[in-house]
Amino acid sequence: MLEVVHTPGHTADSISLILFHLNETKSAVPSALFTADTVLGAGTAVFEDLSLYMRSLRRLVELPIWSHSISLHPGHGPTVPPESSKSHIETYISHRQARENQIVDVFKKSNGKISVGHIVESLYAEYPRTLWPAAAHSVDLHLQKLEAEGRVKKLGEKSVTGEGQYDGVKMEQVGAANMDAEWELVGVEMAVSETKL
Repeated sequence: MLEVVHTPGHTADSISLILFHLNETKSAVPSALFTADTVLGAGTAVFEDLSLYMRSLRRLVELPIWSHSISLHPGHGPTVPPESSKSHIETYISHRQARENQIVDVFKKSNGKISVGHIVESLYAEYPRTLWPAAAHSVDLHLQKLEAEGRVKKLGEKSVTGEGQYDGVKMEQVGAANMDAEWELVGVEMAVSETKL
């Protein structure tokens, strides 16, 4: 028997499946969780909507299945064994939260106004520039989540040339965020960072 769990975020229609087997008393017992592209066997997943994605990850962690031996079967990468399957999902949550915290910290160090390009340059300086367009897309999705929470606001965009400051990285080729889009930190984080204790 399979149970469908709606896990949007990677895409709006993403689902995960819980596989149940019948035990000796004919009771349905969960034995596997198929996560498709929501949680991978290695690395991190891409997503369309970070708010939905984080809710879906939390939904998976909160499923009432973890008292059983549950293996994780992602759409890509190796199967995650039962002893680490729940913690594997929790690692995804903590990774995204850590990245969000890093983004907010970059804002604080820049007096609250910053471009996507500056965030990428600050956080991904050790990575090849060929990865920066994908990083900019991820940063932009984090900023959209923070904007929906009232924590940042978008100030405007300059036209995308794809050349110059970022060595000819053509953002439009990969559908990534505009590197020049400026954002401002608002709300609690700015108030806290401006308070002198």
